[in-house]
Formats: sequence, structure tokens, C-alpha cells
Amino acid sequence: MWKHKEGCLILFRNKGAIMHFMVNTSRKTMQKVLISNLHNGELFNLFNECSSIKVKRNNCKKNLESLNQAIKMLAEIRNQEV
Repeated sequence: MWKHKEGCLILFRNKGAIMHFMVNTSRKTMQKVLISNLHNGELFNLFNECSSIKVKRNNCKKNLESLNQAIKMLAEIRNQEV
């Protein structure tokens, strides 16, 4: 009876080690495949910015610069009045 339990325990531990090895190997392999697919030239098009968004972003930058200049001017006027 004892040998049967011991054999099951050894078998269970080996199954765990085998499963651990299989999971880690699969994870590493899948990671390599996914990264190689990500670096595929066709997928780089996803990183390109739409021209309309680029125009909006540039307009926002210009507006921000104008508003910052206006704040500086108002601060100078306020300091001159004092």
C-alpha cells in the first residue's frame, strides 16, 4: 500500500514538473511569435498618425502657445499697474 502512495506522489510531482515545463515553453514560444508578428512591416501602419489628427494637434499647440503668451502679457500689465 505504501509503495502505491509513494509511486502516485512521484508520478504527481513529475506531472507537475512536466506541466510546468510545457507551460513555460509554450509561453516563451508564443511570446516570440507574437513579437515577431508585431514587428512585421504591415503592422507599422498602425503607428502612423492620421493627417487630420496631426493638424488638430498642431493647432492645439499653436493655441497653447498663444494662450501662454497672453498669460505672460496679462501678468506684465498687472505688475506695471502696481
